[in-house]
Parts: sequence; structure tokens; C-alpha cells
Amino acid sequence: MSNENQIKPKVAPRVENPTPVQETYRADSEAPLLDLLMRKSSRNRTAAKQLIASGRVSVGKWSTTRATEMVREGLLVRVHRGVPPMPFHHPKLEIAWESEAYVVAYKKRGLPTVNTAHKNRQQTALYLLSQHYKKGEEGAKLFMVNRLDRNTAGFVVFARSVEAKELLVKEWGRRAKHQIFIACIEGQLKEKVQLLSASSDENSLAKTKLITAEVKVNKSSRNGQMHIVQIDVVGARIFSLRKLFGDNGLSILGDVRSRSQIRTDREIALEQIGLELLIPGEREPRHFQRPYPTHYFSWLRLDKEEQNNW
Repeated sequence: MSNENQIKPKVAPRVENPTPVQETYRADSEAPLLDLLMRKSSRNRTAAKQLIASGRVSVGKWSTTRATEMVREGLLVRVHRGVPPMPFHHPKLEIAWESEAYVVAYKKRGLPTVNTAHKNRQQTALYLLSQHYKKGEEGAKLFMVNRLDRNTAGFVVFARSVEAKELLVKEWGRRAKHQIFIACIEGQLKEKVQLLSASSDENSLAKTKLITAEVKVNKSSRNGQMHIVQIDVVGARIFSLRKLFGDNGLSILGDVRSRSQIRTDREIALEQIGLELLIPGEREPRHFQRPYPTHYFSWLRLDKEEQNNW
């Protein structure tokens, strides 16, 4: 049989393993992975071979299942608690970045972050991602750090332990450098750039939440009653941008609860396109971005007063 007709063995994809690290070894000389693991971990040949074949071992940045892989001097070999999960696929949710401690995901509108309505628990970002990570690590859990409304697309952050969650939640004000949203707003904005503020409706026994955002007008309708705006929320947890605009006599297009005059089939014209976040343990903030929704500009034509002038 010619070499061309031979069936080549399948090789596991080279992916990062985000599950917690159980053991770490540094190669003091070049050697096959199997030999290095046996020597460093005191495992016998069979146990070391089975461990590598399980997919729980990574060399440098990448996981491997090849016992014969040569490990260069100085490289780190890590044994993880779980195997790297298969690529995650969902029409309304994608993983933007992940580490041993945190997961940043982008969710589309129509998918709730968590089960606040006590129904359809299986259709939340938290549940879908939790099930994904449990496939690679038995007992894996995720904990919500921030939340976006069902009808708001944007970045949501989850922690992989209670300790990681509490740290980021406590320090969110200084670590969430910028949270950038784009919206189509109905109402009158007097300034091209202005600060808007709103407070929560919590009872007096709890601390009042406050949200302040810089709102910059990118373009307005000719009548001046509709605007495409960029919203920059700094140093605050977002409890509701709907309330932010509602308390200031404005409404997001399609948000009938805030007296929007236009219905958009359950869609509201609000989505997050940027998040600048300083992850605990890292020196520089990470930047997560999405394309600018240029189709928003076409909504300015929905200004009823403007239509009457055409």
C-alpha cells in the first residue's frame, strides 16, 4: 500500500486547557514527555501514559496527547484537573476569553444571563456555559460576576470559583475601566456629550446603587428627537441602562416599558460593543470588542416628526 493511501492516525487538536492546574513541572533538559513526566511525578510508565492520553497534560501553552512529544529545556509541563472542553457552539453565545479563574462570554439579545424569571433554566448563559465546562471537569461550576438584560447583547463575566467571583465583584468599580454601549435614543438631548445618572429603587435597608454614564451623541435625526449615542459606563455595576435613560426623560427605541413610541418586535436598540477589564492577577487591562452596529443609523428615519417633514 502506498503512503498516500494509508490512513493517518487522528491527532487531538492543539488547544489551551483552562481547567485548574494540579501539578507543574519544568523540563531541566530536552526529553520525551513520557520520560519527563515519569521522572518528575514518580508515576510508573503505564500511569504516565494513561494520564497523557487522557488529554489532561499540556506542554507550554498547548494540551497534548502525544507521549513521544519532545519537551525543550525550560518548558513548563502542567497536569490539569480536567480535559480541555470541546469547542463551544451556540447561536446566541460565544466564549470571548477564558482562564483558570474567569470566563468572558458574548451573548446576543434574547438570551438571559441567569434565571431571574424562575423558568427555562436551561436557556441561560450561566447554565449553557456551566454544562459546557462540566464535560471537561466533573463538578465544574460558574458564578456570575456581571449581568445584562435578556434583550441586551454584550459581554458577561463569570468566575470559576466563589473566591474569584467575590474578588472581582468587590473590585469591579476599579477593574471595569470602560463598558461601551451603543443605543438609539428617543427624546431630546441638549448636549453632544453629557453625564446621566440614576439610582436604584432598593429599600432603605440596603445601600442605594448609583449608575453614572457619559453619553456621547454620534448622530441625530433631522428633527432632533432621535439619536444614536455611545454610552461609556465607568466604575459601576450596570443594574439598568433602561432606568438610566427613563429617569432622564429618555427611552431606548423599542423599550415600551420606558415609553418608547416605536415597537421593534421585542428588540430594543441597545448593545454593548466594548469592555475594558483588568483581570485579577494581570498587569494590563484586556480589551473585548464587537463591530459597531452601523445599521442603527437607519433607525433615525423612524422619527415620526422627521417623516412628516419628508
